[in-house]
Amino acid sequence: MLQNLAAERGYFDARFMTHRAAVDLVKNEAAVEIDFTTGSRYYLGEVRFKQEEPAFDPRFLSRFVPFEPGEPYHADQILALNGLLVNSAYFARVDLRPLREEAADHTVPIEVTAIARKQYALSVGLGYGTDTGPRAILGWDNHRVNEWGHRFNSELELSVLRQSLTADYQIPLRRPATDKVDLQAGIQREETETAESRLGKIGVSRSVLRGSRWIETLFLNYQTETFEVGGEVGHSRLILPGVTWTRTLADGNLNPRRGSRVSFTIRGTDDVLFSDIRLLQSEVRAKIIRPVRSSGRLLLRGELGWTSVSNFDDLPVSLRFFAGGDRSVRGYGYNTLGPENESGEVIGGRYLATGSVEYDYRIAEQWGVALFYDIGNAANDWDLNPQDSVGIGGRWYSPVGPIRVDLAYALDRPGLALRVHINMGPDL
Repeated sequence: MLQNLAAERGYFDARFMTHRAAVDLVKNEAAVEIDFTTGSRYYLGEVRFKQEEPAFDPRFLSRFVPFEPGEPYHADQILALNGLLVNSAYFARVDLRPLREEAADHTVPIEVTAIARKQYALSVGLGYGTDTGPRAILGWDNHRVNEWGHRFNSELELSVLRQSLTADYQIPLRRPATDKVDLQAGIQREETETAESRLGKIGVSRSVLRGSRWIETLFLNYQTETFEVGGEVGHSRLILPGVTWTRTLADGNLNPRRGSRVSFTIRGTDDVLFSDIRLLQSEVRAKIIRPVRSSGRLLLRGELGWTSVSNFDDLPVSLRFFAGGDRSVRGYGYNTLGPENESGEVIGGRYLATGSVEYDYRIAEQWGVALFYDIGNAANDWDLNPQDSVGIGGRWYSPVGPIRVDLAYALDRPGLALRVHINMGPDL
């Protein structure tokens, strides 16, 4: 154990000078004598990359290295480098080896063998959600546009609710694991019970790590949208800058026992930016997961939104707030909660507040049950008239993520029938 700990921290010459035990059976005693010499600590040396063609530029790969040559050796630094390379999605296999036999002046070079994944990938996905109905997703990725790690991906989504086509060109920055520039374009058509929208968008964003936890994304979008809501037709052109801060912590990818995700977004525009409206909008979304004894989890979810706009009638549907649906207030249809016009049609609002409390209990390795309470609404002032619901659900923890089937009862509209909600995807 001492030798393993010493090796992890770079004391490769550590050895036992003396290790013996004397046992007195008569007195039922034992005397242990240990003389353990660590020797000098070693240091991290240069990182050498071995690749097969086509290869990335070594200067690009060096950006993944989380330490500087000359730092005291610690196995955690090697594991961190391995994790950054594996999670980058550039490589099919990564092997790291400290070259102790080549150590000079107590400095150990590190050899990395990195086998790039296939350059092109085509993906097909099928799914179902109560909000969207059946859906199909077709994706195409170029994992290596050039030796500096540029990437491109496009995705076509088809469902009853939404049809969209998006493209994203990604340029990694100084810390490619977290920092990047995205050039994006897309078109989308969405038709819900309350509104119809046709949206086109092009934009650029820059994401960087702030501190050790938060991802800051600055964005600038140009979007044009034709929409119909409450019997009224509108059209908007906006140049929309903004910023989002996001932090995700979890002890697992698909079914974490403990974790959280928090995001803050602020966006706005003005007629001096050649936009059709003056707008300032902010959103806060949070979800927290905590373990309850050995088999239970408590899931807390909340969402707040606020809008100041020069003329609400000109605000496009994509920027209005609605509530209701699988990931909002269950028991109500998707986007069916919010302010209504004189004809009783939901037209969306300036403000949003929703919350949820859920308890999940795992009854078997891949199966669980849930109890939940949801509340919230969208409105044009802070008198939200919140709508709430209660329900029960079943969970199947599949290899691709949890599949949730919920049965919800709308407490504020007892005339509504029990509503079934089905959706899938990671918890955070």
